Amino acid sequence: LLMIGGYLSFMGIEAKANYKNTLLAQVLPVEMLEGDDRVEAPEGVFATPVNAEHATIKGFSEWPMFLGYNKVFAKHNTETVLNIGEDPLL
Repeated sequence: LLMIGGYLSFMGIEAKANYKNTLLAQVLPVEMLEGDDRVEAPEGVFATPVNAEHATIKGFSEWPMFLGYNKVFAKHNTETVLNIGEDPLL
């Protein structure tokens, strides 16, 4: 299962996606916010590896600039592989 993000993913713009209140929320490794979870970054932000040797990102040396992302919190007993600042991205 993979959720990529966007205006109508996770909670989304104005919380219209509302995946927090679906069965999908139980299987995702993240906790979603109650409302709009968008973090807009027109200046651009970069992801930082937490574990550069993890199989999902091993071999990637550069990450693109992101102009926004959905803010979530990692659930207990999950592994974060990439962060933007203190926020888990992957």
